[in-house]
This record gives sequence, structure tokens and C-alpha cells, in this order.
Amino acid sequence: MIRRSDPARSNTLRDLSKGGGQPEDIAPLQPLMTLAQTLHSWTEPMAAMWRFTKNNGIAEGLHRKMKLVQRRAYGFKNFNNYRLRV
Repeated sequence: MIRRSDPARSNTLRDLSKGGGQPEDIAPLQPLMTLAQTLHSWTEPMAAMWRFTKNNGIAEGLHRKMKLVQRRAYGFKNFNNYRLRV
């Protein structure tokens, strides 16, 4: 089912965003208008994020393993024993 928006409502929102209307009419919609502007300005970067997904999961996993080995190596009396673990 496709929901069609009410043209009168969309015109009202468009008029409010252009500066028309009374200040008391605009005040409750200000956070929504700010959100809409933010999402509109970040549309391309968000689309690029989903198109070209790259992450540093492999490097983070390696760092986690190194920290785990380091935490377990606190009891070693000799640095060479620690190096054998790494």
C-alpha cells in the first residue's frame, strides 16, 4: 500500500521551513526541521558508507590479541618468555 501525503500538510511544512507562519507554529517543529536539514546534508556520505564498506576489524582484532597476551604475561619474570608468547 502506498501512502500519499496530504498536499495541504506538505505545503504547510514547506511554508514553515521557508520562514512563513507564526513563531509559535514553528517552535515545536524546529527539532524536526533541524534533523531534516542534517540528514539532507549528510545524504551522500551516508550512501557512500553503505556502498563502500571498509573497516579496521583485522587491525582491532590483532591489537586485542596483543593486549590479551600482555595481560597474561604480567607473571613472566623474563622478557624473553614474553617475546616467545608474542
